[in-house]
Amino acid sequence: MSSTGDAHLSAAHEYILWILPFAFALHVVEERVLGFVPWAQRLLQPLGLRMEWSDFFMANAAVLVWGICAAAVGWRQPGFSLSFPVMMLWNPVFHVAASLVRMELSPGVFMGVLVYVPLSLWTLYGGMSL
Repeated sequence: MSSTGDAHLSAAHEYILWILPFAFALHVVEERVLGFVPWAQRLLQPLGLRMEWSDFFMANAAVLVWGICAAAVGWRQPGFSLSFPVMMLWNPVFHVAASLVRMELSPGVFMGVLVYVPLSLWTLYGGMSL
């Protein structure tokens, strides 16, 4: 393949990778607005664990940086760039499992299932064409 063809292939559908950090940021806003931390505190308290808003924001900031780095690397390093959508697939698993444990919907479960799953699968499918 020519270098022009290689460049075209590497840039094909890279925009998909940028949708994921945007969706992640919206999910964090959703969890903040719906009160994820107080909900999680009730889940974690019987285990002797604590979560504060500062923990929530620091963890999510680190994950957002990961997502931005993965998108910036693009298809040049698909192993790294696709690690982010794979991680995003675990989020709805956590939300659904936690909702079942508490018998109460976890703040963020809908976006996790209805947005993260299709976007992550779409991105992984796009990465298969490399």
